[in-house]
Amino acid sequence: MRCRPWLWISLSLLLFGSGLLQASPQNTSPRVKVVAEQANIRLRPSITSIIIYQAPQGSIFKLIAKEGEWYKIEFQTETGETSQGFVHESLVVRLEPKKRITSPAKKSSPPSPPPVPSTKEPPPKKKQPPEKPSKTLPVVIKKRPPSTPPPPPPQPSPRLQRLFIGLQSGALYFNGGDINSGTVGLAKFYQDYLGVKPTEPVNQLHFTYLFGLRVAYALTSQIRIGVGFDYWKKNAQSQLTYSSGTTPESLFIRPEIRALPIHLFLSLYPTSHLYFRGSLDLYRAEVNYHYRLSTGETWTSWTGESSTHDLGFTFALGWQFKLAPYLEFFSEIAGQYARLDNFQGENIYRESSGFESQEKGTLYLYQAQVTAQLAHPLLFIREKKPTEAGVAEARIAYLSLSGVAVRLGLRFRF
Repeated sequence: MRCRPWLWISLSLLLFGSGLLQASPQNTSPRVKVVAEQANIRLRPSITSIIIYQAPQGSIFKLIAKEGEWYKIEFQTETGETSQGFVHESLVVRLEPKKRITSPAKKSSPPSPPPVPSTKEPPPKKKQPPEKPSKTLPVVIKKRPPSTPPPPPPQPSPRLQRLFIGLQSGALYFNGGDINSGTVGLAKFYQDYLGVKPTEPVNQLHFTYLFGLRVAYALTSQIRIGVGFDYWKKNAQSQLTYSSGTTPESLFIRPEIRALPIHLFLSLYPTSHLYFRGSLDLYRAEVNYHYRLSTGETWTSWTGESSTHDLGFTFALGWQFKLAPYLEFFSEIAGQYARLDNFQGENIYRESSGFESQEKGTLYLYQAQVTAQLAHPLLFIREKKPTEAGVAEARIAYLSLSGVAVRLGLRFRF
């Protein structure tokens, strides 16, 4: 038959081509095998990245790339979807593909099984300790918020200066109370007794200068507490002349007060320049007097000294401004209430003949009668409440320091 040579040629070409195909190398992708009891597959190559899958020992995955100490692999999720993740190199071993060449004449022998890696996890490297298996967390991909400019660095708050020491001076206008009533009453008593009006007026106690010191502590920028004191001393002299007949008579009157109030105060600062101050005041006060009635060469005098302790209070409105970082100027106007009584002391009676007597007791104000229808108030220290003839309406005398004060000063800040 003529077709047989062509048939043999076709069969020869077919066998030769199949031999070439079998002799060509078969390339497979590299793989990794889990050698730890359980391997965590993470979203990113970081020990702090979330776990997206956990593979048991012996699992084999397709290797895509290596990034540092991490392998990027491809795996099948529980739902059958193909996903990618990262596994640490200490949890797996890399399986390299082998080339197999099969000749057309000889039958290829079965490939030798790959070496079984040790099940023990290699010791962790010093750079990063091997991770511990943990519970699988769902994959959460957070969207990065739009970039915003970083906030400016916080400015350090200024240090609050808490200690304040102030020096102040000012003036006080006060009522006076019984000390003025007794002074005027004594002058009128001798005016009616002698029947002559004096040529000079009687000076009273109403106005005085004061000096003080305050120490304050700032609880906050708007609240301060503190303690302070003021001191003032005031007297008023009157020399009255009663001209009757050839021998004129004169009356010297000199009342005096001293006061040292200690203030326990609270100040409120609604603004940096305006403040309100309220205080409880503990007074230590003295009332003294000296009366001298002279007729020619003879004279009679009464000298009294008394003191007391009592309470009062003050409310002030102030204004301040800085002269320097540690120095302030301030001014304030204050209203104060202080009614002090129960003065205890001693009265000394003297005559030009040398006679002298002393009497300790309380400061009283009482009405001394000139006639049955005419009486004037007198201020004296008496051992007991006066009840003798010619005396009426006797009561304990009081000193009124209620009034208005104006203060200016400098305050040092520490």
